[in-house]
Amino acid sequence: MALDFLSSVRPITFAVLAWVGLLVFFASCSPAPGKGTLEIRVKDHRAAIDDFARLEVPIESIRLKPRGSWIDLKPDPASFDLTQYKKGNSVTLFKGAIESGSFEGFHLKLGKIGGALKKKNSPVEVKNGVGPIQLSFSVEPNRPTILIIDLEVLDLADHSGRGYELRINGYEYNKDGKLIDRVPPG
Repeated sequence: MALDFLSSVRPITFAVLAWVGLLVFFASCSPAPGKGTLEIRVKDHRAAIDDFARLEVPIESIRLKPRGSWIDLKPDPASFDLTQYKKGNSVTLFKGAIESGSFEGFHLKLGKIGGALKKKNSPVEVKNGVGPIQLSFSVEPNRPTILIIDLEVLDLADHSGRGYELRINGYEYNKDGKLIDRVPPG
């Protein structure tokens, strides 16, 4: 009788273990609850980029500001040549899962910017005019959010003591494949 009981338990135990195993497998395949996907891209606005053979822009960090203190994201790649990302092309600096929530600020923290001008292939340093900006956006669980930052290099040499400067010209905020906000409006 004990043998009959054990033989009837094994298929049930196997079924329970198989069911638990499937639940664990599917849970590990989906993003963690409360996390959404954030992608941050950069592109160039036309202005003076055509003066450059190359313009290396090192990224120290990508900073987001929820209510409270800033959080840092690690960029990948750590630098990029801005001359490669004009005419609508963009480079992805970050793509990953982050805790969902609302954000009120964005800062692309850059290092020393340098490049080479097309004329005489001469080296040039570009002043970093990219600072924190007020940017309201949210990341929702299991939904993609994309920020596209439009950078602009300006030739201000006609102003005393100035040269080339890199600034943010605007941005696009997309959620679930739909444009939510664009500055300046297009």
